[in-house]
Amino acid sequence: MKRLIAILALLCLLLSGCSGPARDPSWEEDWVGLGNVLAVDTPADFTLRDNQDALSPNGIYYVSWSSGEGQTIENDEGEEATLYPVQVFLLLESNSDPQGEIDAWKALESENYTIGEEETISAAGLEFTVLPLLSAGEDNPFRQGTTAFAIQGNWCLCLEILASGQADTRQILTEFLDALHLGEGAQ
Repeated sequence: MKRLIAILALLCLLLSGCSGPARDPSWEEDWVGLGNVLAVDTPADFTLRDNQDALSPNGIYYVSWSSGEGQTIENDEGEEATLYPVQVFLLLESNSDPQGEIDAWKALESENYTIGEEETISAAGLEFTVLPLLSAGEDNPFRQGTTAFAIQGNWCLCLEILASGQADTRQILTEFLDALHLGEGAQ
């Protein structure tokens, strides 16, 4: 019995080390945390749709939000998906070459959208490069959007606002940038 208790205690100790970094204590409980690096105070009128941290041991976090009434569509693979009038995607990744990763993300955006003029803005203690996504191809359900990229240490961040209609994605981007909070792990 003592041996079983010792094994269980050791297992608990090992598993507690797998939980990843602790949440930054300065963050509010209802904020969406990405490890101890970044938190988002979800803006009004947006609903959290996905919060993936399964790859967090590899330094990758993915979160998405939506606004508006969803409609079911069929994607290119013949699978059903829900499309919302506005969708927000945040990708945070630890990378040994964060600028190279951002350059790759920018290249992907230019494959899917006509890109407007880049702009640099400051928010949440970071410098963001903002790209207007002016128009999409016929097969893309998102007609336009705005994307922002930033680097903090070895972390690269992509915040993408996409709209199927005429929503002001630049204003929505500003709302989300104002809702970002860096944590103690952002160094």
